[in-house]
Amino acid sequence: KQWYQRRVRGDRERQVSGAQDEVKQLRGEIEELRVQEGQLQEQLEISSCCVRDLNARVDKKDEMLMELNRKVSRLEEEAAKPCNMCSNYESKLTRNQTRIQELQNSEATLTIQLSDTQK
Repeated sequence: KQWYQRRVRGDRERQVSGAQDEVKQLRGEIEELRVQEGQLQEQLEISSCCVRDLNARVDKKDEMLMELNRKVSRLEEEAAKPCNMCSNYESKLTRNQTRIQELQNSEATLTIQLSDTQK
């Protein structure tokens, strides 16, 4: 009977010892997972910060692009308007051409008259 009790007690002690070893191992794994979770949380915070920064930059670039598009639109509108300088130049050119033509006609008339008087 004592032999049996010792055997049962030995089996129980081995089971308890095995269970305690398993508990220690599981606690170690839990601790490793907690460390990994902390590291992942830190990486996630860094990534989130980077994403926020990138989004802010994108928003700023979008604003700059919209402003440039507005400027381009204004410049296109101004370019579509007739140029005053060009209109003035064309007007002066036409007047000068008309004056040259008048002078040439006068010269021709005077040449004819001079030729008639020399005959």
